[in-house]
Amino acid sequence: MIYKLSLSNCEEELVLDAEVLHFLETDPDLSAMDFIQNLRRHDRGIVVYQKSQKTADGGYLIETIYLHRLIAERFLTKPSIPAVLKFKNGNKLDCRLDNLEYHIDWNEH
Repeated sequence: MIYKLSLSNCEEELVLDAEVLHFLETDPDLSAMDFIQNLRRHDRGIVVYQKSQKTADGGYLIETIYLHRLIAERFLTKPSIPAVLKFKNGNKLDCRLDNLEYHIDWNEH
């Protein structure tokens, strides 16, 4: 089953598999961060979770979690050689497992 979720900063929707959504909803660390409720579209078109914390020197430390990378690390088998994570259909809001793949540039190996 496919699920569509609203993002916090735009009207576009994120597309996820049921298995991935279940993981995002039930992982204790992600739940404690209100992860799903704070997903947003980054300027580069990808979906991210970002949290800002003020530092002692008055600056800010920004933690960024890229949703497609989190999903790939949890559900996909990473090749043993360097590879780039890509969206098969080019839609960076489509984070279904069938749309994510590691791409190996064989010209560099």
